[in-house]
Amino acid sequence: KGDLLDMCKDTDGNLWACGRNGMIMKYDKKKWIIDKIELKMMDVNSSYFLKGIEYFNNAIHGIITSTNKSTLEAKYYYLKGNINNWTICDSINLDFRNPQMRWGYYKLYTNNDLYLYSVGLLGCWKMTNDKWEKILQYNGELYDITGMSNNYLITCSAFKTLKYFDGSSWQDFSHVLKVTDPQFVFNNVWSNGFETIVVGQSNDSKLIVWRGR
Repeated sequence: KGDLLDMCKDTDGNLWACGRNGMIMKYDKKKWIIDKIELKMMDVNSSYFLKGIEYFNNAIHGIITSTNKSTLEAKYYYLKGNINNWTICDSINLDFRNPQMRWGYYKLYTNNDLYLYSVGLLGCWKMTNDKWEKILQYNGELYDITGMSNNYLITCSAFKTLKYFDGSSWQDFSHVLKVTDPQFVFNNVWSNGFETIVVGQSNDSKLIVWRGR
């Protein structure tokens, strides 16, 4: 009864999924355990949803987006924990006139539990010693990130932006996919180091999937 917006798997092979109204679900290979993040600081005009979820360092990490329906004010939360034991670690009141982001509110990603990354408005962050460190400044919003190590990362966004990090610099390689539409949106990217899958959408709502290396 609602949208599922992201999912991940922990080291024990359990599946996790998250969605609207703070819903978090865990599948322990036998049954679904359903939990809900309650935000008591929300007012009656606000709605919220878990945009991203990831397993890292023996805990589930999540990002929540909340919006006031009357004022359109946005607030974001970063949390971690486990079923029936969640902690809000940080929150951001977004001022679009002067945005100050400390982590990305759009997507979380970990590569074999080595690092935790987040992407969103104004760039990409990596968690180091429980603190977010910005590793890419971007004038816009990043939608997804993947990679095998801190020296092999790919991130994507609107305006045909597809960037690859080789450990020293970020390079745009959307030209390899021969995209000419300047409004083209790369929504998702995945890689295991041997092959890469990119999903995007054109201005006329045509969905395109690339697979290669």
